Amino acid sequence: MTQIVNLDVRDRTPGGSVDGIVIGANGQPVPNAAVVVRMPAISDTTGQSFQADFASTSADSSGHFFFEYVAVRQGAVFQVFAADPTTGFDGDAFGQVTSEGQRATLNVVLLGRGDVEGKVVDEAGSLIPNAYIQAESVFFKDAQGRASTNAAADGTYQVKSLPVGAVQLFAIDPVSRKSAYQVTSIPTAGGKVTQDIVIARTARASISGDVIHELDGKPAAGLYVVAYGELPPPQTGGDRKYFGYRVTDANGSFSFADVAPGADLIQLYDFSRSSGPVLEKTIQITADSNTVIHLVELEPQAHYGSVQGTIKLSNGSTA
Repeated sequence: MTQIVNLDVRDRTPGGSVDGIVIGANGQPVPNAAVVVRMPAISDTTGQSFQADFASTSADSSGHFFFEYVAVRQGAVFQVFAADPTTGFDGDAFGQVTSEGQRATLNVVLLGRGDVEGKVVDEAGSLIPNAYIQAESVFFKDAQGRASTNAAADGTYQVKSLPVGAVQLFAIDPVSRKSAYQVTSIPTAGGKVTQDIVIARTARASISGDVIHELDGKPAAGLYVVAYGELPPPQTGGDRKYFGYRVTDANGSFSFADVAPGADLIQLYDFSRSSGPVLEKTIQITADSNTVIHLVELEPQAHYGSVQGTIKLSNGSTA
């Protein structure tokens, strides 16, 4: 029995078609690749624009794909995203359908990827366990071009599936908070490169404390605490190293997580009173420890005197 069903076409937006071939990092067609067309859309909740999935298909055995209908949207650029189901390598291409019935041909070349592995060590060659590591492609700055991980207890790490080419590595020691950068390069798709990251773990320290008012002993909020390092020896010259500033919170508290040990300079600023420091203290900071200091904002001292003179009227006579 044959049944006839009438279809009510509500979306009469003109459109065209899109086809192409998915090409792997080795230059050969990728059979059965997953292919998605994405169009610009605006979020109903945030009002922000994003690429929304419009249609999807799979390439045939020769890597060819075809979309019968892609809407014409004035000024809008669509994205064709494709991924190899075997290797996970992916890539994209962009195009426009500007008139009804237009056929756009776009080939998608998949980006070759590889792995980076190695060890995180200090300047003496000792392994640094549990370091945080971030790897980012120098040329591909989107989310698909970067990844992060933590080194194992023996200091080894591995970051997988990064784009072929130059890669910048960043590592930070969770104990000393010292960090280092390193650049390496993945030579070919599916390749693996070994690159150790060296972090110089010189002695560091931290400072924390609070500030109170002199008269009532209450917390002094909103004041600026500035930290400088030890004054260099006269023969070397130069200035103290600047470690930044902190603004005291509602409890008058502040902290510096990473400063150099030695005779560090602490300055306290209250810009409601003066553009210069209202207090300066040189504090001896011990290596690999937290030094706690308590600062008191002294009240301004009143100065008294006398004034004498003669009052004259506008006609020049004395009042």
